[in-house]
This record gives sequence, structure tokens and C-alpha cells, in this order.
Amino acid sequence: MKNPVFTGAGVAIITPMYEDGSINFDELGRIIEDQIAHHTDAIIICGTTGECSTMTDEEQLAAIKYTVDVVNHRVPVIAGAGSNDTDHGCALAAKSAACGADALLMVTPYYNKTSQAGLVAHFTAMAEAGGIPVIVYNVPSRTGLNIAPETAKELSKHPLINGIKEASGNIGQVAKIAALCGDELNIYSGNDDQVVPLLSLGVPGDSVTAILLGAFIMKGITPGPMMYVTELPTVYRVFAALMLANLCMLVVGCLGVRFFAKIVSVEKKMLYPIILVISLLGAFSINKNAFDVGVCVAFGIIGNLAGYPIFDPIAALIVGFMISRMGWEFAWDALHDLMDRSADDEEVQRIRQTILETPGVLGAHDLRTRKMGDMIIVDAHIEVDATQTVEAGHDIAVNVRQRVLKKHRVLNLMAHVDPSQRPDRDHPQGFVADAS
Repeated sequence: MKNPVFTGAGVAIITPMYEDGSINFDELGRIIEDQIAHHTDAIIICGTTGECSTMTDEEQLAAIKYTVDVVNHRVPVIAGAGSNDTDHGCALAAKSAACGADALLMVTPYYNKTSQAGLVAHFTAMAEAGGIPVIVYNVPSRTGLNIAPETAKELSKHPLINGIKEASGNIGQVAKIAALCGDELNIYSGNDDQVVPLLSLGVPGDSVTAILLGAFIMKGITPGPMMYVTELPTVYRVFAALMLANLCMLVVGCLGVRFFAKIVSVEKKMLYPIILVISLLGAFSINKNAFDVGVCVAFGIIGNLAGYPIFDPIAALIVGFMISRMGWEFAWDALHDLMDRSADDEEVQRIRQTILETPGVLGAHDLRTRKMGDMIIVDAHIEVDATQTVEAGHDIAVNVRQRVLKKHRVLNLMAHVDPSQRPDRDHPQGFVADAS
């Protein structure tokens, strides 16, 4: 998880100048003090609003140094250091960091456009040259170059690339960036008219928000304000679930606060394996496959080789638990099969439907099933026209058996032929019953 350079609102201030084009430092100081007095959360100096493209490097660095001195650590100072020339950007990043800036704002290359892979190389080089946190600036309407969500994810892997100032105007793109990057890339709104919509997405957000956004996208739901119109029941359910989750966490937290406090006293070399064990157990509970067992074994071997012999018995315990659980499930299923467990209701209904769809079958009743391993044995009474010959009824029964065996996991079917339209029999006319 990357801690954000700042949270809240950061002001991209102008760079006031005299009529001859030189920087008016007195006015710049007044603007800075006014912003801090009104509780801004960060000062962005020499951004695109701050005339960085019209100043020399010496003027830009002088403005950054002056801002750092005036602010004096009261709020973070973020210095614009972007360039369409990678070498020039690297030099500017290093010098801006040397002036005392807390972070760097780097716009995408303009005019000299590059590929998405080139963007990764460009920002990586400048971030490493600066050596301090970097916020990349995506404003394709001005630069003509967009940072794709997949590129943002690749950039988020670099420890110095801390955030992205998103001014693409594409809410869906912002949602996808949040879903892909999670808490490894802090997202800031670069468009004033999109602050509220982005806040409705939880941007800037957290890992919970990222998971929710990812879930929405996977379910074909477009995150954004229109959810309150098109997906209102879903919104209500999410709110209700979050409220219930917070209530539960409050109760658990109040009851277990003393116990949870003791976690901080656990040595990291013990805590990390415990966390990993719980994670692997959770993965097995979901997948229940042999690959998870292999992962646990590899975990024990690697941990032992790395100098943590405790990993080996932990892995053995996990494997033992998995084997025990699998054995119990197999034994439970086998016990039910030995006790002639019937097939589930859905399977029975499908078998009944196949029987009723067979030509000549007018009804079906007394349908009974029992499991035999992975297969099913079926007994069923089928009703045919009472005026038909015995041979015709037999042919219908044979057809029923063949169709059921072909479409279902049925080992054998015993079909009893009953005449329909005979009120003197032990079942009503046209009777169809479920006696499974």
C-alpha cells in the first residue's frame, strides 16, 4: 500500500509575473499564504497552470525553491517537472527534488508522442532521477496522449510512482484504473467538473472501493452517478451491506480490542507466516484443488531454505488439514451413497421432463431415484393411451429408457407402463405426481 502524498484538495497555483515577464515573488508569497490560511491540503507549483511551459529552467527552479521555503513543511509541496524530452525531464526532476519538493508532478509527453510502453520507460526514468514520489498527470485533451488503465497499472508497480492526476474526462477509465491498481496508485481528479462524480466512486479511495469497482465492472455495471438511476436496488444493497459490515466490525472491535492489541507484540517473522497460512487456507476453501496443496508444499520448502524452519511444520499442518477435509468429504459422500441417497431435486426434475417429452407419454408419477456412485438408478411409472396395444406401450417404455440414459447420468431406468384415461385404476385420470 502506498501512502498518498496528500489527501483532500491540492491547489495548482499560478506564477504571478511582472510586465517584463520576471516572477513576482512577493505576490507569489501572498498567494501561498492565502491558500494555506484557507486550509489547502497541498501546493502544486509550476504545473501547467503555473506557466511552467513559458519559464526557463532557472526561473522554474527558483519558483520551486521559493515555494518550499515559504511553505516550510506546513503542507506538501508538489513541483511540476514534466517534459516531452526524457533527458530534460530527468535533469529537471533531480534539481526540483534538490530544491526540497515533497513530490513531483509529471505530465505526459506532448507533441513528441510515444507508445504506452514508451510512457512507462519515460516516467520510470524521470521518477528514478528525482528519487521522490511522483504523480503522473494524464490530460490527453492538451497533450494528445492518454495513459491507458493497463499502463497505469504497470506504472503503479514502481515504488516512486505514487499517484495519477486524472483529467481524461472518462469516468469509466478512472473506474478501471481504480479497479486495476487498487491502493498501489492514488487517484486525484484533474477536472473540476468531475470532482463529485469521482468522489461518488470513492476516488481518492481505498482497497475496499477498488474491490467494489472491480465487482461492478465484472457484473457489467458501469460505476458512476447513473447507478442511482439504472441500478438503484444494487446501490441500496451495497449501502445496506456496508452498514451491516461496519456494525459487525464495531461489535467485534469492542469485544476483541484487548486481544487485537496483542498482535503488535508478535514478531514479524512469526506474524507473516500466520498471515500467509490463513490466506492459503482461504484459497483452498474456495478452489479445493491439488494445485493449492502444491503451493503449500512449495511454501514450506522455500521458507526452510530461506532460513525459517518454522515454515516447514506450518506447511505440514496445512497439508494435513487439507487431506483431512478431503477425506471427510469423500467419506461423507460415500456414506450417503451406501444409504441409497436420492438424486437432487433439480436432477429429478430434468429426468421427469425428459420422460414427459417422449412421444406417446401422457403422464408420469411415482418417480424414484437412488444414487449408485456417480450414477443414478431410476424407477418411474409412465402413462400411455389405454387403447394402445401392449407392444406399443412396451415400445414407448423402451424409448423412454433410451432417452433418459442418453441425456442424464442414469445407469438404468425401470419403466412401469400404466394405462391413462382409466378412472377405475389406482390413480386419477391424467395424474402427474412427484414422489421422489
